[in-house]
Amino acid sequence: MAEKNQETSTDKAATIGMVQTPQTKQKLSVGLVISLVLGSALISIFYATSTYKTQTEHVVELADGRSKQFEVVFTELKQARFRAMGIGADTLLRSRVTIDPFIKRDRAALAAQIDPFFAFLKEKHGVNQLNFWIPPATMFYRAGAPELGQFDGSKFRASVVAANARQERIMAVETGQGGVIGIRSIVPVIWDDKFYGLVEFVSDFSLPLNGASVESRFQWAASITKERFAQVERARNEKEDAEKGEDIYINYSDPATRDIIKAIDFDPRSKDYKIVDNNGQKIFVKAFPIYNFVGQPTITIAMVDDLTDQFNAAFKSAVIKGGILFLLLAAALVAAYSKLDDLRTGMLGSIGAERRALKDRLARGDAAIEKLKDLETLKRRYFSNLMAAINSPLLAVSGQISGIKHALEAGSASNKGDIDNRVDFSIQEIDSLRHLVADYEQIELFRQTLVRAEAKPLSVPAVLEDVLKSLDLSRRLPNLQVNIDVPDDMPSTYGDSRLLAGAISRLITHTTHASGSGLLNISLRSNGEDSLILNFSGSAYAGSLAPTAALLDEARQFMAELSTGFISDGKREKLIGIILAKAVIEHFGGTLEAGSADAPGFLVRFPTAA
Repeated sequence: MAEKNQETSTDKAATIGMVQTPQTKQKLSVGLVISLVLGSALISIFYATSTYKTQTEHVVELADGRSKQFEVVFTELKQARFRAMGIGADTLLRSRVTIDPFIKRDRAALAAQIDPFFAFLKEKHGVNQLNFWIPPATMFYRAGAPELGQFDGSKFRASVVAANARQERIMAVETGQGGVIGIRSIVPVIWDDKFYGLVEFVSDFSLPLNGASVESRFQWAASITKERFAQVERARNEKEDAEKGEDIYINYSDPATRDIIKAIDFDPRSKDYKIVDNNGQKIFVKAFPIYNFVGQPTITIAMVDDLTDQFNAAFKSAVIKGGILFLLLAAALVAAYSKLDDLRTGMLGSIGAERRALKDRLARGDAAIEKLKDLETLKRRYFSNLMAAINSPLLAVSGQISGIKHALEAGSASNKGDIDNRVDFSIQEIDSLRHLVADYEQIELFRQTLVRAEAKPLSVPAVLEDVLKSLDLSRRLPNLQVNIDVPDDMPSTYGDSRLLAGAISRLITHTTHASGSGLLNISLRSNGEDSLILNFSGSAYAGSLAPTAALLDEARQFMAELSTGFISDGKREKLIGIILAKAVIEHFGGTLEAGSADAPGFLVRFPTAA
């Protein structure tokens, strides 16, 4: 009996042990499954967050690229308006019949001549105002507004005061009385070498802004500084005006943009963009300044775009991708939990590697897209510059030929001098255009290494002497004083005398585009080793076109123009000659450098002949 009881106890203990072991394993399995699910959820959340961040950053980068496109297109359209209004003013001033009433200060006769012309310009070409000013800044007559009397505008029209004082043309964006922002072409009225005042063409500032808006899909808002707001005596409009720092926004592309600008907070003077939350909206805003004729930033343009839909799409995509990853990852980990160690190491490592590879490919793709966009912008801008440079003399020649036609129809013998002048002017413009195209062709030949000029020993002083004789600076530029310090016993160098003469001529004639007066020093010396140094310096090179490192590099010329507008005076075609001169000098082993800011000019180094 005792033995039987002992066996029964043993069997019971074994049974209990057999039952308890599976229960313990089951508890461990449930805990492991929960851990795997939570781990999958955590990884999916991190992945979804990373995906959302990457996609939204890409959306913002594309928006920033479009903002740069807005600035480029706006600048091109603004410059086009300057050129068009300048041509219109020059054409108007060619007619003595049209301008004679202003010279005689006859308002009634001027109105009869100008009002029909202005009505045509306003309807066909978007010219808002056509004004006549007499010194120092008195409005003599505004076309289409005979009821407007004469008044003094010197308090709010600094450009008119400056143009009258200097008796020279000024192309500028300026805010007039009441806060009207206009693109203004101010041209002096000079007849028989006597100055009579100014004629001003004013174009709507919103025209280039709307054109840039269409190209870039940005809305815009325009501001003026508080100081300028007070000067032009604009009344405050609490419904329309939005004060941001030292700027007050007064004009908008549409009412929705006005409401956004008034609601959000940003710095108009910052060079960086900002993403602002506005009642559930994701607003991209970035501003850039507009400089007045003396280089002061009195206007800012805020570019505005609502990125809410793109952000929502990125969020939806990230959630879907994160959810799919969670389901796949959780199912795979739970199904293979018995091999958790091997499987977890392999899978997590593979996912990390794939994510890094994917992110790297996306980054490389984005960088490649940005480079292509920059290249396209560069090509487009240089092609635009070339077309503008070619179009200008063609317009001038067309106008002169039209004038010849009218003079021939008149049939008067007194018109012969006028016809001769027009023919000479047309020939001069065509010759200038031929030289410009030839310079472009030469630069392209040097780029493609197609130049086959024979390098022969030559004398730099002899080439320089021939250049100075052909330029005849004493007669062409009587206000330019030339000092020459060129010894005769200089070593020879290698090169093509014709190409080298053209390069030196372009370096000298650059002074005519910089100032046309002042002091020009030309010196040649040997460094005692293996090179000759030809130096061009003096006050004639000072000014807005003073030689710089950027001037000698075609790509940097373009970037400098974008950032500072350093060739906004319409002479960009003249700079092509400098690039060609540099290509010629370097082709024969020399170098071309710009002088320092304290001593502007050019420095040419030629290798001496062995």
